[in-house]
Amino acid sequence: MIRIRYAKYEDYELILKIDNSISQNKWKTWTDNRQAIFAFEDDIFLGWLQYNYFIEKYPFINRLYIFEKYQNNGAGTTLIQFWENEMKNKGETRLMLSTESDNYGARRLYERLGFKCVGELNLRPQNQELVMLKEI
Repeated sequence: MIRIRYAKYEDYELILKIDNSISQNKWKTWTDNRQAIFAFEDDIFLGWLQYNYFIEKYPFINRLYIFEKYQNNGAGTTLIQFWENEMKNKGETRLMLSTESDNYGARRLYERLGFKCVGELNLRPQNQELVMLKEI
């Protein structure tokens, strides 16, 4: 069974396994503000979700990462649904995220969960970043 919890500052070593560019100061800010959420199955770290606010107004997923060997087992769905419920409890009405246009697995996941493409950013010539929105 997938278990979700907010990340703690003490989890910094776990996150470095995924992204070693995250500074301890940034990690502290995210954990202090409950903006990092972890997924586990038993004691196995499956992945995480990190969010901030887009234009300081809309909750925006910056990172959703599930280790490849644990993908397609519900961890991503569970993380997003947990986050969505937390945002509803805070009174939020819109959620946002973005994904690369060629990341078909992520796009299917987000669309299945009710996100709709509302625009594109042309950050790289070969691949657009799709901006997605969900009204809750």
